[in-house]
Amino acid sequence: NNYNHIPRPLLEGRSLTLLARVRHLQPLTPCTVTWNRGDKNKPGDNGYLTVRFDKAMRAITPGQIVALYAGADGFICLGGGIITGPGASYLDRGLDVTAGKLH
Repeated sequence: NNYNHIPRPLLEGRSLTLLARVRHLQPLTPCTVTWNRGDKNKPGDNGYLTVRFDKAMRAITPGQIVALYAGADGFICLGGGIITGPGASYLDRGLDVTAGKLH
């Protein structure tokens, strides 16, 4: 809920395919971003973004920043926000986590 920019397609209820990183100099990784609307009847509840990486990511931790980028080379920084919690791990989701597939 501390994200500093909501692109228009997300406001319209669509997901976006973007690039993201959670560590300085980490390679940009494709991801899908969705906006979960907040409860407009609760002051300060502006919703939150869900970022689902296309590849497994190691040790994403609450308090880190996720930065989102657009463009084929990721030259357009859309903004960033504080990670409030990890989603289900790739292992929890039954996905391949062999060493060559992790970032």
